[in-house]
Amino acid sequence: MLIDLEFPRNHHVIGRHFLSDGKNFHLVWCPGRSDAESSTDQQVQKTYKERGEEYLSIGIHVTYVAVDCDCCIAGDSCIASCPLQVF
Repeated sequence: MLIDLEFPRNHHVIGRHFLSDGKNFHLVWCPGRSDAESSTDQQVQKTYKERGEEYLSIGIHVTYVAVDCDCCIAGDSCIASCPLQVF
């Protein structure tokens, strides 16, 4: 599932995630996707359940390259297909 290329128009910034240096950060955009593949992926759901966590939409995380965390199923396909070789 591809990231919504119009997310800057369809989403709004709800916060910043800071790195350990306390200065650098990336933006978090919401609302997240309720139709994301991760919301129905059995392994993702099993992992959340094992950790005692509720599955919630977590939005798009971006500074220069966007990652739609709601679509991530940790399948590593983004690593092989990233045109910018960021991962």
